[in-house]
Amino acid sequence: MGFDLEKSGGGKNRGSDQNFSIWVEKKVQSLPLDLHEEVEDYIDFLIKKRMKPAKKRVGLTWKGALRDDNKKISSVDLQHQSLAWWGH
Repeated sequence: MGFDLEKSGGGKNRGSDQNFSIWVEKKVQSLPLDLHEEVEDYIDFLIKKRMKPAKKRVGLTWKGALRDDNKKISSVDLQHQSLAWWGH
């Protein structure tokens, strides 16, 4: 808008993180005030998009659940039942 992207350090050849920060700040300042919150929301979105979700450990709370069952169920039977539950 009011300044040259290449001369201000923006773009792929920005030179340093400080130059890029200055470039972004000038860009944001050139926007109407009502768009500043939208810019902040977009930055937050980009940060969340790049974050890797925490890996969850698989719990073994089910371990031994069929021990006292009178029926003898094989692992293959369990696999077939689970596929049926999931609609496969």
